[in-house]
Amino acid sequence: MIIILAPHLKFPTRNGGDIYIERLGCHLSTYRTPVYILGADTLTRYEMGGMTSQRDFPNSLRTKSWAGIRTLMFRSHYFIEKFLTKEYRQKAKELALEYPDALFVYSLISSASLELTAKPAIIITQNDEIAWLRTQSRSSNNLLQKVVSRISEDWLKSFLQNHVKRYFFAHITENDYQGYKHWLPGHNGFVVPAGVEISKLSGHVPWDGKIRLLFTGNLSVKMNYDALVFFQKNFWPVLKDSFKEKIELTVLGSQPIAGVRQLCQRENWRLLPDASEEELKTQYRHATFAILPFSYTSGAKLKLLGALAAGLPVLATLNMKILPGQDFSPNLYSDEPQEWLGHLQAFSATGLSHEQRSACQQYASQFCWDKVAADLDRNLRRVEALPDPMNKSLFTDFIPGIGKLLSVTTEVSIKNGAD
Repeated sequence: MIIILAPHLKFPTRNGGDIYIERLGCHLSTYRTPVYILGADTLTRYEMGGMTSQRDFPNSLRTKSWAGIRTLMFRSHYFIEKFLTKEYRQKAKELALEYPDALFVYSLISSASLELTAKPAIIITQNDEIAWLRTQSRSSNNLLQKVVSRISEDWLKSFLQNHVKRYFFAHITENDYQGYKHWLPGHNGFVVPAGVEISKLSGHVPWDGKIRLLFTGNLSVKMNYDALVFFQKNFWPVLKDSFKEKIELTVLGSQPIAGVRQLCQRENWRLLPDASEEELKTQYRHATFAILPFSYTSGAKLKLLGALAAGLPVLATLNMKILPGQDFSPNLYSDEPQEWLGHLQAFSATGLSHEQRSACQQYASQFCWDKVAADLDRNLRRVEALPDPMNKSLFTDFIPGIGKLLSVTTEVSIKNGAD
């Protein structure tokens, strides 16, 4: 039995992190039954690759401002104060008492502060959180957010340094692993990449000479809004000036904030708020390129793979080069607007071929959820077999491939500090 603690996860899933955890747990249940996910206000059970039950429990997340104030008061971590409410802690403890032999998987490092078991456990890091917190501190104009980010970083580094030998760390990308390796050179980590659902490539859409760009994501998230602003300032003027009426952008996503709505209206971009999964598939089919114009990012892996899995190539900034072998034609990774322009001009006469779209989907197929879950299951079974997580001699036989163990030593400089 596996219990995944994901205090951030709410249904229906909209954020990339929520989607990642929910899909991972669902597909993992094909190999390990049952899998429970304790979300923000739901306990969901999965068996044989499908949801079999879901029960609500009363819980309300704290507001951003109140969570920030509590972070200052307790010198804590923002995610602890935002997500780990009294009600959630109680529900997590009940699960630990009811299923003492379960393998616990914590989504987010801060969730591991619950410390529900003394046995080996897994932390899914979701991103390079230290880098993310520093980016939040730099990019925000809000003084409270800047200070909260710095305090959260201090808590995070202290917790990791004092608990590194207790946990195995599951990272979504090799880049994330390298980020943690800088701070914890001896941590035991393996890669569990974001997965995708692969379906049959849709039929050919006749080319009409118009470049159709597509941006997708949760439109209430600052990172996505900042990406659209970055695109509008740096790329859109060059592209619009060249293609005139032969180019358009569709922005598709949930819960658009006022800033997103105003930006789309001002630039005459088509906004599809809270669109269905079927509408997303339709837009994938008709688009020429997905755009990933992130000046900073820590949560766009699913956007990248989702587009490629649908046979849609990407135009992206350089920091979206996060996966091995992803830089192939017809994709482009560049921070230069003129390179984006030249790349689109090369496709303006004939559009994309079926072979080019197939190449994108073929690349993404290596990350199908079933493969990711099967690989993770084999590593989890070996973690469970360890009698002592401090015994590094047992860490040398993890499977190769996507989920291989990336570090086999446990030496690390431990600093004294409060958790």
